[in-house]
Amino acid sequence: MSNQTNSNNDWIECIKWLNNLNSLPLGLKQKFLTNQLQLNEFASFLRDGEFLCNLVNQIVPGCIDSTLINKRAQMSQVLCLNNIRLFLSACKSARYFSMSDSDLFDEHMLYDLVDLACVIRTLSILSKNQLTIKSANTNGFDITNSSSGTLSKSDSSSRRLSSNGSLDTNQLAHTNDDIYYNIVPAEVEGPESYYTDESFLFNGLSDQQEKTDNQVYQTIVSTPINNVHHQPLKRDFVMKEILNTEKNFLDGLNILMNDFLIPLGNVLNEQDKKIIFTNMNGLIELHTNLYNDIYNACKV
Repeated sequence: MSNQTNSNNDWIECIKWLNNLNSLPLGLKQKFLTNQLQLNEFASFLRDGEFLCNLVNQIVPGCIDSTLINKRAQMSQVLCLNNIRLFLSACKSARYFSMSDSDLFDEHMLYDLVDLACVIRTLSILSKNQLTIKSANTNGFDITNSSSGTLSKSDSSSRRLSSNGSLDTNQLAHTNDDIYYNIVPAEVEGPESYYTDESFLFNGLSDQQEKTDNQVYQTIVSTPINNVHHQPLKRDFVMKEILNTEKNFLDGLNILMNDFLIPLGNVLNEQDKKIIFTNMNGLIELHTNLYNDIYNACKV
């Protein structure tokens, strides 16, 4: 860090502020405290907008309806941009932070990672908002990057990453001098992995979704099994839904057993128990095994 300019340390000051707020999830905090966190990891973490929504809700509980926040948006453009817009709307709201349009970054600056300087500038202004200082009981952070906020929306569009996630080589000569522009997303687990131990279901971004069935087939049959790196497909989210549904059903069966059948064991006669709780033990055994099989299959 000692070789970086002051402006290049703005993102470090931002993370220090977030750490003082106790806002950072454990995984990100550990990387930061051990000096292992990279700028592109931090940018990728912010990119889906969920953390930003949770941040303003921490400062002013309920300023964003939590039911509107898309959890584990998985870099879906629609879901991520919706989260980012919720954050920006809360910042702009006269009821809460009353930030002006000039204080806010454009949503695509974050999602496309074309100008993180503007994002950090917005967070700096938010950190010094009187409502934030009063609620968080901590001072905000200043930035030294004079270029922050100078990128227009049209410039933002021209600086976006190509569809395969790489920089346009024609732009490299113009962006190498500024670490905040055209950041290449980190090849790390998605932001949700900092919150949950079920990250095997949501392990990064998926290019497979855009491939044809034939391309997917060729990829599978031509790759040695020990070198396969699981990428989330739409089926992963279906599997997650099936897993949750099965768990909820199993929980319901256990409630029937523990809260009704067993307590009523001395009240109901055997005939009534057979009618009301038909084959309860068999159902619990069946669905316990089914849940475990689905859970283990999701890890493969």
